[in-house]
Amino acid sequence: DIDHITTQWFKAEGDLIFLVGQNEEELGGSEYLHTILGKTIGPVPYLNLHYEKLVQDTVLAAIKNGLVKSAHDCADGGLAVALAECCITNRDKMIGAQVHLNDNIRPDALLFGETQSRIIVTAAKEKAEKLIEHCIAKKVPVTAIGRVGGERLKIDNLIDISLVSLGSAYYNSLRNLLERVD
Repeated sequence: DIDHITTQWFKAEGDLIFLVGQNEEELGGSEYLHTILGKTIGPVPYLNLHYEKLVQDTVLAAIKNGLVKSAHDCADGGLAVALAECCITNRDKMIGAQVHLNDNIRPDALLFGETQSRIIVTAAKEKAEKLIEHCIAKKVPVTAIGRVGGERLKIDNLIDISLVSLGSAYYNSLRNLLERVD
């Protein structure tokens, strides 16, 4: 059904950003550790398949009910990478975000940990309350974390980067790596 197609990129200025699921302090086996330390180390994030199915089913039902405008998992690269991809993967209409995280987790684990069963979703302001009620009824954690808008991705005082820089790094990464090899 074409009405229920949902993509990962942010759709409109002013939409509200939610995290469905819960952040945990897990960095083991992450892209972050591999990039920073050059090693794949530590225990991988815990995956409860029953909880994963519950989160997935909850978001899918919210999409089918017209409550969600975009959805993107946080597994590969963590929350910061997923938010960046939400901002820039519609090359014709990149939109920034202002995000506030209230978790008591180490900043690197919060931004780049690959805790499973987390999905970033956006909703129009007028649908936000129904989305929250839907998640609560399904017993799935949901947290309002920000708002879509602007030309930058800002995550608390931890990240503040222009979409131009993000887009360049994302879309030109292979070319940049190949040029360094030459």
